[in-house]
Amino acid sequence: MKKLVAITCVSCAILAGCGGSPDAVSSGGGPIVALDPAKIASCWTSAGLQGDIYKFLTPAELGGLSKVGDASKDQVTAFKQCAAT
Repeated sequence: MKKLVAITCVSCAILAGCGGSPDAVSSGGGPIVALDPAKIASCWTSAGLQGDIYKFLTPAELGGLSKVGDASKDQVTAFKQCAAT
């Protein structure tokens, strides 16, 4: 049930203008990194990632991200490294 709620929240955020493309947020294609929930918000901003989609995903889902909107792969990697436990 939690996954259904998370998927619905992500879908609503994308449709509301958080990226606009069908692949605005993509997981898979990379290793899943364990993230420290206390670091997520600050690391998201410091990596230059825009929007607040991180608020709607679990740390495990964020740890598996490979693409976020127009962000580069390096930005996503920097976020994961910063927020890693």
